Amino acid sequence: MRARVHGAKVFGLFAFVLPGLAGAWIALGLRDRLPPDAGWTAGIGAQLLVLAALAFAAQGLLPLDLENLDGGSSRYHAAAAWLLWALAFPAGSLLLAMELWRAPGWRRFAPVAGAAGLLVVAGGFYGQRLGRRGAGTTRRIRRVAHAWGVCAAVPARGR
Repeated sequence: MRARVHGAKVFGLFAFVLPGLAGAWIALGLRDRLPPDAGWTAGIGAQLLVLAALAFAAQGLLPLDLENLDGGSSRYHAAAAWLLWALAFPAGSLLLAMELWRAPGWRRFAPVAGAAGLLVVAGGFYGQRLGRRGAGTTRRIRRVAHAWGVCAAVPARGR
């Protein structure tokens, strides 16, 4: 039996789809603005951030049945979209941070990108240690890390 939650589609739109599409748009802009002498790891990191943002947006489009998380249509939400975001975002931000640390003019961005990726990883381990009580805290940490990464990627004016 599939439980329906009132307002779930509106929540999915504003909590996942719109921030995910905004993140993809910003990550594409970041990828296009990479310095010409940036190595291949920066390009792969930026592409992973685009993929992570699209996976984040997909979480709001795919249904989630709270009574059957492992089966039915929930497996696409949990196993595909969430897992893709949870793996691609930290990997992309850390690859980008490692390469941009050496690029002139991008050194201030590198620690922010790296910290956003580390926050997502730490949120995963932090939530596991606290059990059910930590699930809400873990979600908050992950959303802050995603928002932080999106805000850090906004291009600075005058460059």
